[in-house]
Amino acid sequence: MPTDSFQLEPVPISVDDVFHQALAYHRQGKFQEAEQLYLKILQVQPNHADANHNLGMLTLQAGQAGSALPLFKAALEANPNQGQCWLSYIDALILAGECDTAKLVLKQGQERGLQGDPVNALLARLEGMDIVASLSNHSDESPSSFSKESPQHSNKNEKPKPAKTGNSGKQSISHNGRNPSNQEINKLMGFFNQGYYSEAVILAKTMVEQFPRHGLSWGVLGASFKQMKNNTDALLPLQKAAELSPKDPDLHSNLAVLLLELGRPGEAEASCRRALKMNPSTASAHYNLGNILKKLERPKEAEASYRQAIRILPKFAEAHCNLGSLYISLGRQSEAKTSCERALQINPHFAEAHCNLGVTLKNLGQLDNAMMSYRQTLKINPDFDKAHNNLGSALQAMGRLDDAVASFRRALEINPVYTNAYINLGNIMRDLGRFDDAVTSLRHALDIEPDLVEAHSELLLIRNLQANIHQAVMLEEARYFGNMLLRRAHPFTNWRNSPEPARCLRVGLISGDLRNHPVGYFIESILAELSSNYSLAFQFIAYSSDFQTDSLTQCIKACCQEWYSVVGLSDEKVAQLIRDDKIDILIDLSGHTAHNRLSVFAWKPAPVQVSWLGYFATTGIAAIDYLIADPWVLPESEEIYFTEKIWRMPETRLCFTQPNVEVAVSSLPVLSNGFITFGCFNHLSKMNDEVVALWSRVLESVPNSQLFLKAKQFEDASVRRMTIERFSAHGICNTRIILEGFDAREKYFTAYNRVDIALDPFPYPGGTTSVEGLWMGVPVLTLAGERFLSRQGIGILMNAGLPEWIAADADDYVSRAISHAAEVQKLSNLRNRLRQQVLESPLFDARRFATNFESVLRGMWTRWCDQQVSK
Repeated sequence: MPTDSFQLEPVPISVDDVFHQALAYHRQGKFQEAEQLYLKILQVQPNHADANHNLGMLTLQAGQAGSALPLFKAALEANPNQGQCWLSYIDALILAGECDTAKLVLKQGQERGLQGDPVNALLARLEGMDIVASLSNHSDESPSSFSKESPQHSNKNEKPKPAKTGNSGKQSISHNGRNPSNQEINKLMGFFNQGYYSEAVILAKTMVEQFPRHGLSWGVLGASFKQMKNNTDALLPLQKAAELSPKDPDLHSNLAVLLLELGRPGEAEASCRRALKMNPSTASAHYNLGNILKKLERPKEAEASYRQAIRILPKFAEAHCNLGSLYISLGRQSEAKTSCERALQINPHFAEAHCNLGVTLKNLGQLDNAMMSYRQTLKINPDFDKAHNNLGSALQAMGRLDDAVASFRRALEINPVYTNAYINLGNIMRDLGRFDDAVTSLRHALDIEPDLVEAHSELLLIRNLQANIHQAVMLEEARYFGNMLLRRAHPFTNWRNSPEPARCLRVGLISGDLRNHPVGYFIESILAELSSNYSLAFQFIAYSSDFQTDSLTQCIKACCQEWYSVVGLSDEKVAQLIRDDKIDILIDLSGHTAHNRLSVFAWKPAPVQVSWLGYFATTGIAAIDYLIADPWVLPESEEIYFTEKIWRMPETRLCFTQPNVEVAVSSLPVLSNGFITFGCFNHLSKMNDEVVALWSRVLESVPNSQLFLKAKQFEDASVRRMTIERFSAHGICNTRIILEGFDAREKYFTAYNRVDIALDPFPYPGGTTSVEGLWMGVPVLTLAGERFLSRQGIGILMNAGLPEWIAADADDYVSRAISHAAEVQKLSNLRNRLRQQVLESPLFDARRFATNFESVLRGMWTRWCDQQVSK
């Protein structure tokens, strides 16, 4: 023993050296030697936090909780910022039977920022102790759900946990009376309170066999199973406990929590309401009820429950946080922000509240602040998978794609079965044009959850970007998706809609893009025309599937008879709402793009259902009756690749709203530059390797020409570098490539004044960008494809009166680029007249389009009416 040398040391001892030696003994299991050194340190430095704490640990391990209390208290007073000092002191108070003091100390710790799983475990233990105390007065009744974690006895210096008791499975049970002996009960509770749940299960099983009406034994059995993450086995014992104690509110409230975790919210609600009937002033029960009602998609009632919990306990941080989460799901972002901030005022170290605040800040467009919230979350809890995922989404929105990928991958390192992170990673890989990687990521998500709607939908969207995927394969995958939705739905087979062909029709629109978005730009003028001139023909009812709104949203809303937000509502709820609204024709404006609610259509809430505008392929959903096309984009030979019947508009399926910006068309740039500038402002994901190769041929064939690319992804330096390298591989030097990121709408339009000729990508050509370019006097060269999506450019250019800008194949594409670039005067003349030309074309003539659109919808409705008569 080296301790004698310290006693004989003629100079003051080095406290740090002694502590490190004591700690080494402690870790080696030489507890007596460690104890002597800790005592030596305290003789010299009585307020040494770690020596007091570790000596308290040894005392606690020896079963002397009362003697450990002053040591832990001294450690806490010496270092009140050390979370483990709080946890150990509270743990010792519980083991010493001083639960009221433990609650008070725990509350003080939470006010100083103490949180996390160990705190939750202590809260659960104290809750369990309350229940045990209540049972002591009626031993035939059983405790409620003991939602506990194993007590944490190790601090930053890695002190060991108490050793487990051996031979726990061989217990002698007293048969004197209806209950086991106090010694046996104490042993059972000792196992449970120290986290030895397997031993507690063995002993509790024996006790409930011998004493089937002993409530405590049933309760500990169920609680131990729950702590072992075995909720299924926990249910029966806890139900038995509730049966034996029908008037104990804590039992029923905790049973409700378990039932909710087991996916049985209806039963959970009943149990929670029983608890509240017995004691309506319990904040935790109102809070639990709020969680249950949120799961049951009864948001108004959930809000009321959370608010009641807060009225009873104003500093209930979790209730404020979950109320904020509810508001987020309902799209009420300002209220969500307020609730999350209130939770953080109460507990500044509440990781979940920081994370939720980040979500609502991102939804409010405050990306920098959102990122700060996520980083604060990760400072508190570095392994919070959702925070890493959400940070990735914010970084992606900011154009920092490499950083976003790293965040998504970190989330998946922490949680390898996190499907949302796989979907987000797939989405960003799609944005980067890395389609194989995107598909791989989505396949991982589907391996985990085969019927994950969002992953299937994203996969189908990516298929449209892959030039080598045959339409028959796409149709098969789309049908699989549709059949999957059908299995989950319960389609309506009758409706209360009157089959009168000529009456005013109620037309429903489902979309998350009724704002400053391509869908919004295409639909605004059409709805304005139909609502003003055809008010007796149609009433439009919108079902918005995203919370984002802006000035364009207000314009669209003014054209609608009714407007509903369906954010956060289940498919069944939305379908029932649509059916109750007596919608005659329901139109999907999203297809497999973001915020779609295609799964609602599988319920067949309206007698006539239509796909239009936002997507360029089959949805795969048999319940969607029609897809609106036009003569140019969808040849009859291609109809076999659609589950929908094709209904064609006479001229165009698209009608654009004239931009509300004051940007004049400039003179042809080549006249001042002396060289041709080709351009493309489409999403980078459309620029596949075949497109890069063909555009490189164009640049090689037109001397000194440049290519101006503008897309949000170019805000990321790594994306710019990668793009330059892609063209360099074809011999195009970086001085001929101009890359720019996102701009506000007016500045975006001004950028077209630097472009002579727009180049259309393939097989996914431009839609909005092409029409906007034409309005700015920039003709677009497109490559004719065979399928609906790849012929979008044909439809636009034929309706714009520009058939000479349609190439039959790649060689023709290059030839036309050369010839158009060479005819500078002709190109200049076209630029000067092009805006007026397209404004007078079917592409911008809203009244003309509205007349044709009314005929289409009326024809679909009349056909349904005729079918009803023939039944």
